[in-house]
Amino acid sequence: MTNNMSTNALLLLCGPITTISNRIPSIFGAIKLKFPPPNQLYIRYQPAISSVSVPFTSNYLRLVNAIYSSANRNLPDIDVNLLVDNVTNHTVEAPTIQPIRDELSLIIGTNIRDYNIKEVSLNVSRSFRQTNNLTWYNLNENDNLVQLTGTGETDSTYQNQELLATDLNEGGLTCLEDSFGGVVLGGTFDRLHNGHKLLLTESSLRARRRLVCGVTSQKYIAGKKSKTLPELIESETARIRGVSGFLRKIKPGIELSVVPIDDPFGPSTVDPDLQAIVVSEETQRGGEAVNRERASKLLNVLEIHCISMLADSDGESASKASSSAIRKGLLGRLLKPPLFKRDSNDGNESKPYVVGLTGGMGSGKSSVAKRLVGLGAWSIDCDSLGHSVYTEGSPVYRLIIEEFGSDIVNEDKSINRRVLGRIVFNDKEKLNILNSLVWPHIAELVSMEIDAAGRAGAKVCVLDAAVLLEAGWDSLTNEVWVVVVPKEEMVMRIRERDTDLSLVELERRLANQMSNLERVDHGNVVLSTLWSYEETQQQVEKAWSLLMGRITN
Repeated sequence: MTNNMSTNALLLLCGPITTISNRIPSIFGAIKLKFPPPNQLYIRYQPAISSVSVPFTSNYLRLVNAIYSSANRNLPDIDVNLLVDNVTNHTVEAPTIQPIRDELSLIIGTNIRDYNIKEVSLNVSRSFRQTNNLTWYNLNENDNLVQLTGTGETDSTYQNQELLATDLNEGGLTCLEDSFGGVVLGGTFDRLHNGHKLLLTESSLRARRRLVCGVTSQKYIAGKKSKTLPELIESETARIRGVSGFLRKIKPGIELSVVPIDDPFGPSTVDPDLQAIVVSEETQRGGEAVNRERASKLLNVLEIHCISMLADSDGESASKASSSAIRKGLLGRLLKPPLFKRDSNDGNESKPYVVGLTGGMGSGKSSVAKRLVGLGAWSIDCDSLGHSVYTEGSPVYRLIIEEFGSDIVNEDKSINRRVLGRIVFNDKEKLNILNSLVWPHIAELVSMEIDAAGRAGAKVCVLDAAVLLEAGWDSLTNEVWVVVVPKEEMVMRIRERDTDLSLVELERRLANQMSNLERVDHGNVVLSTLWSYEETQQQVEKAWSLLMGRITN
């Protein structure tokens, strides 16, 4: 039977906690096989149907790790959220469950029977809205899914309290974990993934009253050279919103403060109301540095709780690998809808689909253009077209000489672009004057070349242009593709290619061009030539294949 899982689903885990923890991989596997992926999968653990409250124990922490580790492997494309609002971390009294109010269309449970549905539905309704076509499934002990109907009589052999008693005998209450009034943690939290969720969830469990989370600011990230593809890191606002949204879903009643930080410490070294800091294995030294700073300011030293991060299938740290891997996975994909500024039909079926390809000096942009030609694109080298405006007879030739003097003219009457470059790259105003003279004329030449490519039968035309965005030539395109490499890589490549160019002159030229971040902000697709030839080729082929799909559809 085929089932359509809509936006949100709830997985209600009932039973002995160690048994449930061990079953998590097979439970997720059964859900993955049975249902299309939901937008969000909420999970709540409770010892039994009639026992909602859960003590904060070492066994519960093992369940948290099992859930996010298994989600990392088995449900990588699903937004998994373990709700911890029913966990008590300072008393065995039942906490107050706060409403989320998202709408559910599917509930999957363990150890739920038909006759339990009314009771479970009542508990669930305190947190969620339920659709009229809400469907229920039970995962039996063999992890087979059985649809429930809500009918049936009480099974006297099934006792919720027996499950609870079994759970307590497993040591759940003998290993109560430490909790604190105020807890702090920090990180970049780019494109929130399961490694982040594990860190945030345990931090929220440690915090009885208040949780402070520092999110690295855009300014701080810009000063760090260790980040892979920093241009693709989400905005500061988006990352703060992601962390806040997640924490308010899983533990709505907590006093939460999510703030941007411009240094390694943020509020952790100045807030006197903190008692503990949660770190990962790779940031444990940072926690120790926080305590040294606090001690120097005569503040209390924080209890450090170190969390072992999730491991990917290849054994790498999920927190470290996933953020960069997610960004690398975006290379070649459409990040923004196509511009469609230039109508590919426009009454003329021969007009090609135009991709503007841009990047900074030494980015490898032209090598990407060559690869695209190899896949079937028609390439227009805007830099080569630009050379023609510096030759005698061009419409702007005389204007350039009048503006910059006869010293820039070669013996063959052509303009010496190297000499002209030394003039304009040392004077921003003169550079703007030159650009105002040549860019409009080059745009006319590019437009003519596009039309010629269409008449020749080209389906896709690539404009290879370093100043595509600065010159406004993106108005001639359907999409903008941006090629990026770190500045250090740019400098190394350019100095190897142009040994006569001094480092001072090179830095001046780089300062006069758009930053990678500015280009990416205008781009539809991003590529990088930082890695091996093969990796770059895979990116380009992926981008081309996806482009063909967009054009065809």
